[in-house]
Amino acid sequence: MIRKLSALLKYFIENIHKTSKKYDRNYLFVFLDMIWCAIRYSASPSNYYYFGFAKLSHSQRQTYVTHKMSEQIQKKYNSPKYHIVFYDKMIFSHVFSDFYGRRCLSTETMSFEDFSQFTDACPKFIYKPLEGGQGNGIQVLKNTGGSIKGFMSD
Repeated sequence: MIRKLSALLKYFIENIHKTSKKYDRNYLFVFLDMIWCAIRYSASPSNYYYFGFAKLSHSQRQTYVTHKMSEQIQKKYNSPKYHIVFYDKMIFSHVFSDFYGRRCLSTETMSFEDFSQFTDACPKFIYKPLEGGQGNGIQVLKNTGGSIKGFMSD
């Protein structure tokens, strides 16, 4: 229980710090407003940061589908027996491959040769971690003559 509370507090503090810096807002203001938005709009701290709630009006905030609202919609319209399809990015990409518009591969299940062939055929590609969401950890990479380099840092 203490570990969960500690992780939750760390999560709040990280998002408060990022929001305060990005939107040039007072730390205390962001903290109090983030709590208010969690209560009023069911916005998680990462929703608050990524959606830019610190700079939005009440009427603008009402237009967002926050994490909790998204979960409620999923519960209402998705059968529990298909939960794994919507939870696992790789399974989702295979089930909906006809509509996906891109190739999805897992470095956990492919050989180095398969990976090399893929990067040779696609010199620029997107790495998306299986864990997480909301764009966290996504990188655009490119193959520069045998080595993979982060595209965004070039």
